[in-house]
Amino acid sequence: MKRWLFILLTVLVLAACNNNPKGLSDQQEDRAGRSFVANKDTGQDNTQSRGWQRGDQNPNFLNTDGGRVDYDGYIDKARETVNATNEFEAGSIWVNGNRLWVTAYKKGQMSRQERVDAEARLHKKLVKAVPRYEIEVQVKEDRS
Repeated sequence: MKRWLFILLTVLVLAACNNNPKGLSDQQEDRAGRSFVANKDTGQDNTQSRGWQRGDQNPNFLNTDGGRVDYDGYIDKARETVNATNEFEAGSIWVNGNRLWVTAYKKGQMSRQERVDAEARLHKKLVKAVPRYEIEVQVKEDRS
């Protein structure tokens, strides 16, 4: 009698755990109601256009998926902005975390106030061009 009772309880527990007779692979959502992503073959090479990635939202995330987080677009945009002023020539530009460091050169000598004003003008243009980063601008004299 105890054996039959144990078998009956085991069958009831297993039947209660299987409330999804079709299986999760046949449904379009999981038990919590979240939709699954359909990874359909579109015929495109997904290595070229990897789309939005977790590392794209914050430049401080570690690169764990093997894809390359590329700052070249931001650096090129900053370089174009500096060179488009016709007043400055772009020097070194690099990204460190959420900061974009820009060095620009201006022909001739400048007083301290002229340098501060030039940095402010260039900073204002760079913030409009690359608003994602905190921008640090340094203007130096080009004596060549």
